[in-house]
Amino acid sequence: MLIRLRVENIALIDLLELEFSKGLNILTGETGAGKSIIIDSIGLILGERASLDSIKSGEKRARVEAVFDISKNHAAREYLASLDYEAEDELTISRELYASGRTVARINGIPSSAAIIKALTAHIVDIHGQHEHQSLLMPARHIHYLDAYGGKELINKRREVERIYADYRHAREELESEFMPEDERMRRIDMISYQINEIDMEGLRPGLEAELIDEQMLLSNAEHIMQALTFSIEALGGEEYSAVNAVGDTKRQLEDISDISSQYKDVAQRVSDAYYLLEDALLDVRHLFDDFEFDQQRLDEVGNKLFRISALKRKYGATVEDIISYRAEREAELTRLTQADERRHELERRVLMLQESYVKNALDLTSKRKAAASTLKEKVTLELTGLGMKNAAFSVVFSETDMGAHGRDKVEFFINTNAGEEQKPLSKVASGGELSRVMLALKTIIAGADDVDLLIFDEIDTGISGKTSSIVGEKLACAARAHQVLCVTHSPQIAAFADTHMLVEKHETEGHTSTNVRVLNLDERILEIARIMGGEGSKTAELHAKELILECENKKS
Repeated sequence: MLIRLRVENIALIDLLELEFSKGLNILTGETGAGKSIIIDSIGLILGERASLDSIKSGEKRARVEAVFDISKNHAAREYLASLDYEAEDELTISRELYASGRTVARINGIPSSAAIIKALTAHIVDIHGQHEHQSLLMPARHIHYLDAYGGKELINKRREVERIYADYRHAREELESEFMPEDERMRRIDMISYQINEIDMEGLRPGLEAELIDEQMLLSNAEHIMQALTFSIEALGGEEYSAVNAVGDTKRQLEDISDISSQYKDVAQRVSDAYYLLEDALLDVRHLFDDFEFDQQRLDEVGNKLFRISALKRKYGATVEDIISYRAEREAELTRLTQADERRHELERRVLMLQESYVKNALDLTSKRKAAASTLKEKVTLELTGLGMKNAAFSVVFSETDMGAHGRDKVEFFINTNAGEEQKPLSKVASGGELSRVMLALKTIIAGADDVDLLIFDEIDTGISGKTSSIVGEKLACAARAHQVLCVTHSPQIAAFADTHMLVEKHETEGHTSTNVRVLNLDERILEIARIMGGEGSKTAELHAKELILECENKKS
Protein backbone atom coordinates (compact mmCIF):
# COMPACT_ATOMS: atom_id res chain seq x y z
CA MET A 1 0.00 0.00 0.00
CA LEU A 2 1.02 3.63 -0.47
CA ILE A 3 2.23 5.10 2.83
CA ARG A 4 3.60 8.53 1.89
CA LEU A 5 3.81 10.75 -1.16
CA ARG A 6 6.11 13.78 -1.46
CA VAL A 7 5.75 16.14 -4.42
CA GLU A 8 8.13 19.03 -5.13
CA ASN A 9 7.76 21.66 -7.88
CA ILE A 10 5.17 19.81 -9.95
CA ALA A 11 2.76 22.14 -11.77
CA LEU A 12 1.07 24.27 -9.05
CA ILE A 13 2.61 22.34 -6.15
CA ASP A 14 5.58 23.88 -4.30
CA LEU A 15 5.94 21.14 -1.72
CA LEU A 16 3.31 18.62 -0.73
CA GLU A 17 3.63 15.72 1.70
CA LEU A 18 0.72 13.30 2.03
CA GLU A 19 0.18 10.26 4.22
CA PHE A 20 -2.35 7.68 3.07
CA SER A 21 -4.39 5.22 5.09
CA LYS A 22 -5.78 1.77 4.50
CA GLY A 23 -9.22 1.48 3.00
CA LEU A 24 -10.91 4.02 0.75
CA ASN A 25 -9.01 7.32 0.31
CA ILE A 26 -11.13 9.95 -1.46
CA LEU A 27 -9.77 13.10 -3.12
CA THR A 28 -12.19 15.94 -3.84
CA GLY A 29 -11.84 19.61 -4.67
CA GLU A 30 -13.00 22.26 -7.06
CA THR A 31 -12.24 21.91 -10.76
CA GLY A 32 -8.68 23.10 -11.42
CA ALA A 33 -7.62 22.77 -7.79
CA GLY A 34 -4.96 20.21 -8.70
CA LYS A 35 -6.46 16.74 -8.15
CA SER A 36 -5.12 15.57 -11.49
CA ILE A 37 -1.64 16.86 -10.52
CA ILE A 38 -1.55 14.41 -7.63
CA ILE A 39 -2.64 11.50 -9.82
CA ASP A 40 -0.12 12.53 -12.51
CA SER A 41 2.59 12.70 -9.84
CA ILE A 42 1.78 9.13 -8.80
CA GLY A 43 1.92 8.24 -12.49
CA LEU A 44 5.52 9.48 -12.60
CA ILE A 45 6.35 7.15 -9.70
CA LEU A 46 4.81 4.32 -11.71
CA GLY A 47 7.19 4.93 -14.62
CA GLU A 48 4.87 6.83 -16.95
CA ARG A 49 6.36 9.24 -19.48
CA ALA A 50 7.69 12.42 -17.94
CA SER A 51 6.99 15.82 -19.48
CA LEU A 52 9.13 18.88 -18.84
CA ASP A 53 5.89 20.85 -18.75
CA SER A 54 5.27 19.20 -15.38
CA ILE A 55 8.05 21.24 -13.77
CA LYS A 56 6.72 24.25 -11.88
CA SER A 57 7.29 27.49 -13.76
CA GLY A 58 10.61 29.10 -12.86
CA GLU A 59 12.07 25.95 -11.24
CA LYS A 60 14.98 23.87 -12.58
CA ARG A 61 14.03 20.60 -10.96
CA ALA A 62 10.94 18.67 -9.87
CA ARG A 63 10.83 15.58 -7.70
CA VAL A 64 8.28 12.97 -6.65
CA GLU A 65 8.89 10.31 -4.00
CA ALA A 66 6.57 7.56 -2.79
CA VAL A 67 6.99 5.05 0.03
CA PHE A 68 5.10 1.75 -0.26
CA ASP A 69 4.57 -1.05 2.25
CA ILE A 70 5.25 -4.28 0.31
CA SER A 71 5.65 -6.59 3.31
CA LYS A 72 2.81 -8.81 2.05
CA ASN A 73 3.30 -8.30 -1.69
CA HIS A 74 5.08 -11.49 -2.75
CA ALA A 75 5.14 -10.66 -6.46
CA ALA A 76 6.85 -7.29 -5.91
CA ARG A 77 9.37 -8.78 -3.50
CA GLU A 78 10.23 -11.58 -5.92
CA TYR A 79 10.69 -9.07 -8.75
CA LEU A 80 13.03 -6.96 -6.59
CA ALA A 81 15.00 -10.07 -5.64
CA SER A 82 15.37 -10.99 -9.32
CA LEU A 83 17.06 -7.59 -9.83
CA ASP A 84 19.32 -8.13 -6.77
CA TYR A 85 17.61 -5.33 -4.84
CA GLU A 86 17.05 -5.69 -1.12
CA ALA A 87 13.40 -6.77 -0.77
CA GLU A 88 12.63 -4.83 2.43
CA ASP A 89 9.18 -4.25 3.88
CA GLU A 90 9.22 -0.61 2.75
CA LEU A 91 9.94 0.37 -0.85
CA THR A 92 10.92 3.94 -1.80
CA ILE A 93 10.65 5.05 -5.42
CA SER A 94 11.58 8.53 -6.67
CA ARG A 95 11.67 10.39 -9.98
CA GLU A 96 13.48 13.66 -10.62
CA LEU A 97 12.86 15.86 -13.66
CA TYR A 98 15.34 18.53 -14.73
CA ALA A 99 14.63 21.49 -16.97
CA SER A 100 17.61 20.35 -19.07
CA GLY A 101 15.59 17.27 -20.07
CA ARG A 102 17.40 14.78 -17.84
CA THR A 103 15.36 12.45 -15.62
CA VAL A 104 16.59 10.28 -12.75
CA ALA A 105 14.68 7.33 -11.29
CA ARG A 106 15.64 5.51 -8.09
CA ILE A 107 14.54 2.40 -6.21
CA ASN A 108 15.50 2.56 -2.53
CA GLY A 109 18.03 5.26 -3.43
CA ILE A 110 19.68 3.17 -6.17
CA PRO A 111 19.49 4.58 -9.72
CA SER A 112 17.18 2.60 -11.95
CA SER A 113 15.32 2.94 -15.24
CA ALA A 114 11.73 4.03 -15.74
CA ALA A 115 11.10 0.70 -17.51
CA ILE A 116 12.17 -1.30 -14.45
CA ILE A 117 10.09 0.92 -12.17
CA LYS A 118 7.10 0.46 -14.45
CA ALA A 119 7.49 -3.34 -14.35
CA LEU A 120 7.94 -3.31 -10.57
CA THR A 121 4.99 -1.05 -9.75
CA ALA A 122 2.71 -3.10 -12.01
CA HIS A 123 2.77 -5.56 -9.09
CA ILE A 124 1.84 -2.82 -6.61
CA VAL A 125 -0.56 -0.33 -8.24
CA ASP A 126 -3.39 -0.41 -10.75
CA ILE A 127 -4.39 3.07 -11.92
CA HIS A 128 -7.54 3.62 -13.94
CA GLY A 129 -8.44 6.74 -15.83
CA GLN A 130 -6.50 8.60 -18.52
CA HIS A 131 -3.25 6.81 -17.71
CA GLU A 132 -1.09 4.25 -19.46
CA HIS A 133 -0.29 2.40 -16.21
CA GLN A 134 -3.49 0.38 -16.11
CA SER A 135 -3.54 -3.35 -16.55
CA LEU A 136 -6.78 -3.42 -18.53
CA LEU A 137 -4.89 -1.73 -21.37
CA MET A 138 -2.42 -4.62 -21.34
CA PRO A 139 -4.10 -7.70 -22.88
CA ALA A 140 -1.26 -9.88 -21.57
CA ARG A 141 -2.54 -9.18 -18.03
CA HIS A 142 -6.11 -10.29 -18.76
CA ILE A 143 -5.27 -13.97 -18.38
CA HIS A 144 -4.08 -13.26 -14.83
CA TYR A 145 -7.45 -11.73 -13.92
CA LEU A 146 -9.24 -14.75 -15.34
CA ASP A 147 -7.00 -17.18 -13.45
CA ALA A 148 -7.43 -15.23 -10.21
CA TYR A 149 -11.19 -15.46 -10.65
CA GLY A 150 -10.94 -19.20 -11.39
CA GLY A 151 -9.77 -19.81 -7.86
CA LYS A 152 -7.42 -22.25 -6.18
CA GLU A 153 -8.09 -25.24 -8.45
CA LEU A 154 -7.35 -23.26 -11.61
CA ILE A 155 -4.28 -21.58 -10.07
CA ASN A 156 -2.89 -24.96 -8.98
CA LYS A 157 -3.37 -26.34 -12.48
CA ARG A 158 -1.62 -23.30 -13.93
CA ARG A 159 1.31 -23.79 -11.54
CA GLU A 160 1.53 -27.42 -12.61
CA VAL A 161 1.67 -26.35 -16.26
CA GLU A 162 4.35 -23.77 -15.39
CA ARG A 163 6.44 -26.47 -13.67
CA ILE A 164 6.09 -28.92 -16.56
CA TYR A 165 6.95 -26.21 -19.08
CA ALA A 166 10.04 -25.17 -17.10
CA ASP A 167 11.23 -28.80 -17.03
CA TYR A 168 10.47 -29.16 -20.74
CA ARG A 169 12.45 -26.03 -21.66
CA HIS A 170 15.40 -27.13 -19.50
CA ALA A 171 15.45 -30.55 -21.15
CA ARG A 172 15.17 -28.97 -24.63
CA GLU A 173 18.02 -26.58 -23.90
CA GLU A 174 20.18 -29.48 -22.70
CA LEU A 175 19.35 -31.46 -25.82
CA GLU A 176 20.10 -28.56 -28.15
CA SER A 177 23.25 -27.28 -26.44
CA GLU A 178 24.97 -30.29 -24.91
CA PHE A 179 25.71 -32.32 -28.03
CA MET A 180 28.13 -31.57 -30.86
CA PRO A 181 28.80 -33.08 -34.32
CA GLU A 182 30.40 -36.53 -34.21
CA ASP A 183 33.76 -35.51 -35.76
CA GLU A 184 34.03 -32.62 -33.31
CA ARG A 185 33.11 -34.92 -30.42
CA MET A 186 35.88 -37.39 -31.34
CA ARG A 187 38.45 -34.60 -31.62
CA ARG A 188 37.39 -33.33 -28.23
CA ILE A 189 37.67 -36.83 -26.71
CA ASP A 190 41.22 -37.20 -28.13
CA MET A 191 42.31 -33.82 -26.79
CA ILE A 192 40.86 -34.37 -23.31
CA SER A 193 42.36 -37.88 -23.12
CA TYR A 194 45.78 -36.45 -23.99
CA GLN A 195 45.46 -33.76 -21.31
CA ILE A 196 44.40 -36.25 -18.63
CA ASN A 197 47.28 -38.59 -19.50
CA GLU A 198 49.78 -35.72 -19.49
CA ILE A 199 48.65 -34.70 -15.99
CA ASP A 200 48.51 -38.29 -14.70
CA MET A 201 52.13 -38.93 -15.75
CA GLU A 202 53.33 -36.56 -13.03
CA GLY A 203 51.36 -38.21 -10.23
CA LEU A 204 50.26 -34.88 -8.81
CA ARG A 205 48.84 -34.54 -5.33
CA PRO A 206 48.24 -31.55 -3.01
CA GLY A 207 51.48 -30.34 -1.40
CA LEU A 208 53.79 -32.19 -3.82
CA GLU A 209 55.33 -29.08 -5.34
CA ALA A 210 56.20 -27.63 -1.92
CA GLU A 211 57.85 -30.92 -0.90
CA LEU A 212 59.95 -30.98 -4.09
CA ILE A 213 61.03 -27.37 -3.61
CA ASP A 214 62.15 -28.18 -0.05
CA GLU A 215 64.07 -31.24 -1.26
CA GLN A 216 65.71 -29.26 -4.05
CA MET A 217 66.77 -26.62 -1.55
CA LEU A 218 68.46 -29.28 0.59
CA LEU A 219 70.26 -31.00 -2.27
CA SER A 220 71.37 -27.72 -3.87
CA ASN A 221 73.00 -26.63 -0.58
CA ALA A 222 74.65 -29.98 0.26
CA GLU A 223 78.23 -28.70 0.64
CA HIS A 224 77.19 -25.80 2.83
CA ILE A 225 75.00 -28.09 4.95
CA MET A 226 77.82 -30.63 5.47
CA GLN A 227 80.24 -27.88 6.48
CA ALA A 228 77.76 -26.47 9.00
CA LEU A 229 76.95 -29.89 10.48
CA THR A 230 80.65 -30.89 10.72
CA PHE A 231 81.59 -27.65 12.43
CA SER A 232 78.64 -27.96 14.82
CA ILE A 233 79.60 -31.51 15.85
CA GLU A 234 83.18 -30.47 16.48
CA ALA A 235 82.18 -27.33 18.40
CA LEU A 236 79.57 -29.04 20.53
CA GLY A 237 81.29 -32.38 21.23
CA GLY A 238 84.73 -32.61 19.62
CA GLU A 239 87.69 -34.43 21.17
CA GLU A 240 89.31 -31.14 22.10
CA TYR A 241 87.70 -28.84 24.63
CA SER A 242 84.06 -28.53 23.38
CA ALA A 243 80.93 -26.66 24.38
CA VAL A 244 79.40 -29.75 25.98
CA ASN A 245 82.55 -30.44 27.96
CA ALA A 246 82.89 -26.81 29.05
CA VAL A 247 79.30 -26.58 30.21
CA GLY A 248 79.61 -29.98 31.87
CA ASP A 249 82.62 -28.83 33.91
CA THR A 250 80.77 -25.64 34.83
CA LYS A 251 77.75 -27.69 35.87
CA ARG A 252 79.84 -29.83 38.22
CA GLN A 253 81.60 -26.83 39.81
CA LEU A 254 78.35 -25.04 40.54
CA GLU A 255 76.66 -28.17 41.86
CA ASP A 256 79.51 -28.44 44.44
CA ILE A 257 78.50 -25.06 45.94
CA SER A 258 74.74 -25.26 45.42
CA ASP A 259 74.10 -26.26 49.01
CA ILE A 260 75.76 -23.11 50.30
CA SER A 261 73.20 -20.65 48.90
CA SER A 262 69.89 -20.77 47.05
CA GLN A 263 71.38 -18.33 44.51
CA TYR A 264 74.16 -20.81 43.62
CA LYS A 265 71.60 -23.59 43.45
CA ASP A 266 69.43 -21.63 41.02
CA VAL A 267 72.37 -20.85 38.71
CA ALA A 268 73.56 -24.48 38.93
CA GLN A 269 70.09 -25.67 37.87
CA ARG A 270 70.01 -23.38 34.82
CA VAL A 271 73.48 -24.46 33.72
CA SER A 272 72.42 -28.09 34.23
CA ASP A 273 69.42 -27.51 31.98
CA ALA A 274 71.66 -25.92 29.36
CA TYR A 275 74.05 -28.88 29.53
CA TYR A 276 71.32 -31.41 28.80
CA LEU A 277 69.92 -29.23 25.99
CA LEU A 278 73.36 -29.08 24.40
CA GLU A 279 73.72 -32.84 24.72
CA ASP A 280 70.35 -33.35 22.99
CA ALA A 281 71.28 -30.85 20.29
CA LEU A 282 74.62 -32.62 19.71
CA LEU A 283 72.80 -35.93 19.35
CA ASP A 284 70.36 -34.43 16.83
CA VAL A 285 73.16 -32.82 14.78
CA ARG A 286 75.02 -36.15 14.60
CA HIS A 287 71.84 -37.88 13.40
CA LEU A 288 71.34 -35.18 10.74
CA PHE A 289 74.96 -35.66 9.66
CA ASP A 290 74.60 -39.45 9.47
CA ASP A 291 71.28 -39.27 7.59
CA PHE A 292 72.31 -36.65 5.06
CA GLU A 293 73.13 -37.99 1.62
CA PHE A 294 73.90 -35.99 -1.46
CA ASP A 295 72.65 -37.53 -4.72
CA GLN A 296 73.31 -35.53 -7.88
CA GLN A 297 70.99 -37.79 -9.85
CA ARG A 298 68.15 -37.12 -7.40
CA LEU A 299 68.82 -33.38 -7.60
CA ASP A 300 68.47 -33.57 -11.38
CA GLU A 301 65.28 -35.62 -11.10
CA VAL A 302 63.71 -33.11 -8.70
CA GLY A 303 64.65 -30.19 -10.96
CA ASN A 304 63.18 -31.90 -14.01
CA LYS A 305 60.01 -32.76 -12.09
CA LEU A 306 59.54 -29.14 -11.01
CA PHE A 307 60.15 -27.99 -14.59
CA ARG A 308 57.42 -30.33 -15.89
CA ILE A 309 55.02 -29.16 -13.18
CA SER A 310 55.69 -25.55 -14.22
CA ALA A 311 54.88 -26.50 -17.81
CA LEU A 312 51.57 -28.05 -16.64
CA LYS A 313 50.79 -24.90 -14.64
CA ARG A 314 51.18 -22.78 -17.77
CA LYS A 315 48.61 -24.99 -19.51
CA TYR A 316 46.12 -26.03 -16.87
CA GLY A 317 46.23 -23.85 -13.75
CA ALA A 318 48.18 -21.52 -11.52
CA THR A 319 48.76 -24.16 -8.80
CA VAL A 320 49.00 -27.94 -8.50
CA GLU A 321 45.57 -27.89 -6.85
CA ASP A 322 44.17 -26.00 -9.87
CA ILE A 323 45.64 -28.61 -12.23
CA ILE A 324 44.07 -31.42 -10.16
CA SER A 325 40.71 -29.60 -10.29
CA TYR A 326 41.07 -29.07 -14.06
CA ARG A 327 41.76 -32.79 -14.52
CA ALA A 328 38.60 -33.69 -12.56
CA GLU A 329 36.52 -31.37 -14.77
CA ARG A 330 37.98 -32.86 -17.95
CA GLU A 331 37.37 -36.38 -16.66
CA ALA A 332 33.70 -35.51 -16.05
CA GLU A 333 33.48 -34.01 -19.54
CA LEU A 334 35.12 -37.09 -21.03
CA THR A 335 32.53 -39.27 -19.31
CA ARG A 336 29.72 -37.13 -20.78
CA LEU A 337 31.24 -37.24 -24.25
CA THR A 338 31.84 -40.98 -24.25
CA GLN A 339 28.26 -41.55 -23.01
CA ALA A 340 26.74 -38.91 -25.32
CA ASP A 341 24.56 -41.28 -27.35
CA GLU A 342 22.99 -42.76 -24.23
CA ARG A 343 22.48 -39.29 -22.75
CA ARG A 344 20.95 -37.98 -26.01
CA HIS A 345 18.43 -40.80 -26.14
CA GLU A 346 17.58 -40.23 -22.48
CA LEU A 347 16.97 -36.51 -23.06
CA GLU A 348 14.93 -37.15 -26.21
CA ARG A 349 12.69 -39.52 -24.23
CA ARG A 350 12.38 -36.94 -21.45
CA VAL A 351 11.51 -34.12 -23.86
CA LEU A 352 8.83 -36.24 -25.51
CA MET A 353 7.39 -37.32 -22.15
CA LEU A 354 7.28 -33.73 -20.87
CA GLN A 355 5.73 -32.50 -24.12
CA GLU A 356 2.95 -35.06 -23.88
CA SER A 357 2.38 -34.17 -20.22
CA TYR A 358 2.33 -30.46 -21.10
CA VAL A 359 -0.27 -30.90 -23.86
CA LYS A 360 -2.52 -32.93 -21.56
CA ASN A 361 -2.31 -30.48 -18.67
CA ALA A 362 -2.54 -27.39 -20.91
CA LEU A 363 -5.79 -28.76 -22.40
CA ASP A 364 -7.11 -29.29 -18.87
CA LEU A 365 -6.06 -25.74 -17.96
CA THR A 366 -7.86 -24.36 -21.04
CA SER A 367 -10.99 -26.26 -20.09
CA LYS A 368 -10.93 -24.82 -16.56
CA ARG A 369 -10.31 -21.32 -17.92
CA LYS A 370 -13.22 -21.50 -20.34
CA ALA A 371 -15.52 -22.68 -17.56
CA ALA A 372 -14.36 -19.76 -15.41
CA ALA A 373 -14.67 -17.34 -18.35
CA SER A 374 -18.31 -18.32 -18.87
CA THR A 375 -19.36 -17.30 -15.36
CA LEU A 376 -16.98 -14.30 -15.27
CA LYS A 377 -18.65 -12.96 -18.42
CA GLU A 378 -22.08 -13.12 -16.79
CA LYS A 379 -20.95 -11.63 -13.48
CA VAL A 380 -19.01 -8.72 -14.99
CA THR A 381 -21.87 -7.87 -17.34
CA LEU A 382 -24.27 -7.88 -14.37
CA GLU A 383 -21.90 -5.72 -12.30
CA LEU A 384 -21.52 -3.24 -15.17
CA THR A 385 -25.28 -2.93 -15.42
CA GLY A 386 -25.39 -1.97 -11.77
CA LEU A 387 -22.55 0.49 -12.35
CA GLY A 388 -24.52 2.45 -14.95
CA MET A 389 -23.41 0.63 -18.11
CA LYS A 390 -26.82 -0.92 -18.86
CA ASN A 391 -26.11 -1.81 -22.47
CA ALA A 392 -22.59 -3.15 -21.86
CA ALA A 393 -21.77 -6.75 -22.73
CA PHE A 394 -18.50 -8.24 -21.54
CA SER A 395 -16.83 -11.38 -22.88
CA VAL A 396 -13.59 -13.32 -22.66
CA VAL A 397 -12.09 -14.23 -26.05
CA PHE A 398 -9.69 -17.16 -26.38
CA SER A 399 -7.10 -17.87 -29.04
CA GLU A 400 -4.39 -20.51 -29.18
CA THR A 401 -0.70 -19.71 -28.88
CA ASP A 402 2.51 -21.70 -28.89
CA MET A 403 3.62 -23.56 -25.79
CA GLY A 404 4.26 -21.16 -22.94
CA ALA A 405 4.58 -21.07 -19.18
CA HIS A 406 0.91 -20.15 -18.74
CA GLY A 407 -0.45 -22.72 -21.16
CA ARG A 408 -1.49 -22.35 -24.80
CA ASP A 409 -4.18 -19.74 -24.22
CA LYS A 410 -4.21 -16.11 -25.23
CA VAL A 411 -7.00 -14.38 -23.34
CA GLU A 412 -8.37 -10.92 -24.04
CA PHE A 413 -11.35 -9.07 -22.65
CA PHE A 414 -13.85 -7.74 -25.19
CA ILE A 415 -16.74 -5.35 -24.61
CA ASN A 416 -19.41 -3.37 -26.32
CA THR A 417 -20.86 -0.44 -24.40
CA ASN A 418 -23.84 0.31 -26.63
CA ALA A 419 -26.63 -2.00 -27.76
CA GLY A 420 -26.18 -3.43 -31.24
CA GLU A 421 -22.46 -2.70 -31.47
CA GLU A 422 -19.92 -5.36 -32.34
CA GLN A 423 -17.73 -6.39 -29.44
CA LYS A 424 -14.16 -5.13 -29.66
CA PRO A 425 -11.05 -5.40 -27.47
CA LEU A 426 -11.58 -3.61 -24.17
CA SER A 427 -8.29 -1.73 -24.53
CA LYS A 428 -9.48 -0.13 -27.77
CA VAL A 429 -13.11 0.68 -26.95
CA ALA A 430 -13.72 1.82 -23.42
CA SER A 431 -13.23 5.39 -22.20
CA GLY A 432 -11.32 6.23 -19.03
CA GLY A 433 -14.45 6.21 -16.88
CA GLU A 434 -15.71 3.01 -18.45
CA LEU A 435 -12.36 1.29 -17.94
CA SER A 436 -12.47 2.32 -14.31
CA ARG A 437 -15.88 0.76 -13.88
CA VAL A 438 -14.85 -2.45 -15.66
CA MET A 439 -11.86 -2.70 -13.33
CA LEU A 440 -14.06 -2.00 -10.32
CA ALA A 441 -16.41 -4.76 -11.46
CA LEU A 442 -13.50 -7.19 -11.83
CA LYS A 443 -11.99 -6.27 -8.48
CA THR A 444 -15.36 -6.63 -6.80
CA ILE A 445 -15.79 -10.11 -8.24
CA ILE A 446 -12.20 -11.29 -7.76
CA ALA A 447 -11.97 -9.65 -4.29
CA GLY A 448 -8.56 -10.32 -2.66
CA ALA A 449 -7.29 -12.91 -5.15
CA ASP A 450 -4.56 -10.69 -6.66
CA ASP A 451 -1.41 -9.21 -5.08
CA VAL A 452 -1.87 -5.61 -6.25
CA ASP A 453 -2.09 -3.48 -3.13
CA LEU A 454 -3.29 -0.09 -4.42
CA LEU A 455 -6.15 0.69 -6.81
CA ILE A 456 -6.46 4.23 -8.14
CA PHE A 457 -9.67 5.34 -9.83
CA ASP A 458 -9.85 8.62 -11.73
CA GLU A 459 -12.95 9.72 -13.65
CA ILE A 460 -14.93 6.70 -12.43
CA ASP A 461 -17.99 8.90 -11.89
CA THR A 462 -17.97 10.36 -15.41
CA GLY A 463 -21.40 10.23 -17.03
CA ILE A 464 -23.26 8.35 -14.30
CA SER A 465 -26.30 9.33 -12.24
CA GLY A 466 -26.49 9.90 -8.52
CA LYS A 467 -28.11 6.50 -7.97
CA THR A 468 -25.38 4.72 -9.91
CA SER A 469 -22.76 6.79 -8.10
CA SER A 470 -24.07 5.38 -4.83
CA ILE A 471 -23.63 1.85 -6.19
CA VAL A 472 -20.13 2.72 -7.42
CA GLY A 473 -19.26 4.10 -3.99
CA GLU A 474 -20.49 0.91 -2.33
CA LYS A 475 -18.39 -1.19 -4.74
CA LEU A 476 -15.34 0.97 -4.05
CA ALA A 477 -15.85 0.47 -0.31
CA CYS A 478 -16.12 -3.26 -0.92
CA ALA A 479 -12.88 -3.27 -2.96
CA ALA A 480 -11.23 -1.27 -0.17
CA ARG A 481 -11.65 -4.20 2.21
CA ALA A 482 -9.04 -6.17 0.23
CA HIS A 483 -7.04 -3.29 -1.27
CA GLN A 484 -6.03 0.25 -0.53
CA VAL A 485 -8.16 2.42 -2.84
CA LEU A 486 -7.54 6.01 -3.94
CA CYS A 487 -10.35 7.68 -5.85
CA VAL A 488 -10.70 11.16 -7.35
CA THR A 489 -14.36 12.05 -7.55
CA HIS A 490 -16.87 14.84 -8.02
CA SER A 491 -19.69 12.66 -6.73
CA PRO A 492 -21.06 13.25 -3.20
CA GLN A 493 -22.48 9.70 -3.15
CA ILE A 494 -18.96 8.28 -3.71
CA ALA A 495 -17.19 10.74 -1.43
CA ALA A 496 -19.52 9.84 1.44
CA PHE A 497 -18.05 6.30 1.51
CA ALA A 498 -14.54 7.59 2.31
CA ASP A 499 -12.49 6.10 5.10
CA THR A 500 -10.12 9.04 4.62
CA HIS A 501 -11.33 12.17 2.85
CA MET A 502 -8.72 14.59 1.45
CA LEU A 503 -9.52 18.02 0.09
CA VAL A 504 -7.40 19.48 -2.69
CA GLU A 505 -7.33 23.29 -2.55
CA LYS A 506 -5.80 26.01 -4.68
CA HIS A 507 -4.59 29.25 -3.09
CA GLU A 508 -3.42 32.50 -4.64
CA THR A 509 -1.12 34.78 -2.63
CA GLU A 510 0.49 37.92 -4.07
CA GLY A 511 0.15 36.62 -7.61
CA HIS A 512 1.50 33.17 -6.69
CA THR A 513 -0.83 30.17 -7.12
CA SER A 514 -0.22 26.92 -5.22
CA THR A 515 -2.02 23.68 -4.42
CA ASN A 516 -2.17 21.90 -1.08
CA VAL A 517 -4.09 18.95 0.37
CA ARG A 518 -5.48 18.34 3.82
CA VAL A 519 -7.36 15.52 5.53
CA LEU A 520 -10.88 16.49 6.57
CA ASN A 521 -12.51 15.76 9.92
CA LEU A 522 -16.20 14.87 10.07
CA ASP A 523 -17.49 18.45 10.23
CA GLU A 524 -15.27 19.46 7.31
CA ARG A 525 -16.41 16.40 5.34
CA ILE A 526 -20.03 17.47 5.79
CA LEU A 527 -19.25 20.97 4.46
CA GLU A 528 -17.27 19.58 1.49
CA ILE A 529 -19.95 17.06 0.48
CA ALA A 530 -22.57 19.80 0.79
CA ARG A 531 -20.43 21.94 -1.55
CA ILE A 532 -20.19 19.08 -4.09
CA MET A 533 -23.99 18.80 -3.93
CA GLY A 534 -24.17 22.46 -4.95
CA GLY A 535 -25.42 23.59 -1.57
CA GLU A 536 -22.39 25.41 -0.17
CA GLY A 537 -23.53 27.43 2.83
CA SER A 538 -26.95 25.74 2.88
CA LYS A 539 -27.99 24.19 6.19
CA THR A 540 -30.34 21.88 4.31
CA ALA A 541 -27.48 20.64 2.10
CA GLU A 542 -25.29 20.15 5.16
CA LEU A 543 -28.01 18.12 6.87
CA HIS A 544 -28.42 16.04 3.71
CA ALA A 545 -24.62 15.54 3.55
CA LYS A 546 -24.53 14.38 7.19
CA GLU A 547 -27.35 11.91 6.53
CA LEU A 548 -25.55 10.64 3.41
CA ILE A 549 -22.32 10.01 5.33
CA LEU A 550 -24.20 8.16 8.08
CA GLU A 551 -26.08 6.08 5.50
CA CYS A 552 -22.80 5.13 3.78
CA GLU A 553 -21.15 4.24 7.08
CA ASN A 554 -24.05 1.88 7.81
CA LYS A 555 -23.66 0.26 4.39
CA LYS A 556 -19.93 -0.27 4.98
CA SER A 557 -20.53 -1.98 8.30
